[in-house]
Amino acid sequence: MSDLMNDKNKPVIMAGPVLIPPRHTRTLKLELPVEIPVDVAQCSVSLVNDEEKSVAVREVSVKKGDRCFCVWHCDCVCLSDDPRLLCREMAEARQSAAGLSNRDRIRHARSACYKDVVTLNIFIIFTGVIVALLLLGCVKAILGLIFSCIGLWGLDQMVQIPRKIDHYYEKSLKCRPVEYDQDGYPIHPDSKQRTVRMLSRSVEFILNVIFFVSVPCIIICDAIKEMISRCRNQCTQNPCCMTTSKSESKKCFSSQDMQMRPLLRSDRHMDSATHRELDDSCVDSEQDDTDYVLTQMQKSRESLSVCGVLYHAVINA
Repeated sequence: MSDLMNDKNKPVIMAGPVLIPPRHTRTLKLELPVEIPVDVAQCSVSLVNDEEKSVAVREVSVKKGDRCFCVWHCDCVCLSDDPRLLCREMAEARQSAAGLSNRDRIRHARSACYKDVVTLNIFIIFTGVIVALLLLGCVKAILGLIFSCIGLWGLDQMVQIPRKIDHYYEKSLKCRPVEYDQDGYPIHPDSKQRTVRMLSRSVEFILNVIFFVSVPCIIICDAIKEMISRCRNQCTQNPCCMTTSKSESKKCFSSQDMQMRPLLRSDRHMDSATHRELDDSCVDSEQDDTDYVLTQMQKSRESLSVCGVLYHAVINA
């Protein structure tokens, strides 16, 4: 009994011979309910035709408690031996015996000249991306030497345009004074058109070479700055921030001279409702001010009564 994977990758249980057309691939799962007396065994799998003649023969490895893979032109490899399952080429004689043709070899193992390390792979990928972007920049720089519109395209992201120049970069205009239009662009002194170069060829070439590397970095930096500015604006408009600042100013005011409280009492009373909504600590401060005013009024009343008694005594005298 064996499980055969059909074209829809669904297992089909079959018994007996299985017909596989030429140049077709089928996945066959065979269960061997036999205990292997050794830990590692080498088995031969033979593919025969209708006449019971061997067409292809391949040796496979069977290992206890392990998974082994025998794929295409590669030797059998087990997970315990090589967790990365790197391909080791079979000998040409064994490949021919397995029915694998070197002429029609489509799938092959990719050979790498460096160790399979995560950090090294990341570094190589990053370096490859940078090199690819620099190559694109070189193409833009070379085309920019021929077509000025291609050379100047996108450079406003890297340099300030319009910009003032010390002199014209054209040889025929190098000795003439630079003229600008209303928008600040340098113009041709005769035609009054924006047909003159704003950068020298060497500077433009270098900027174009690093264009595809620098512009993404500039865009990312601008996006980060915009996010930071938005966060600061939200913090400024947030009532919690205003509450904190008003609470601190209230504490500073409470530490001032007690003689100033009656003079500033009216201003605080006008804003007491607003402060009460922003900070609960304002209630204690207002209560202290009220107690202070009542105490001062009581002292004034007592002093006035004493003065009245003295004045009455003087008159009676």
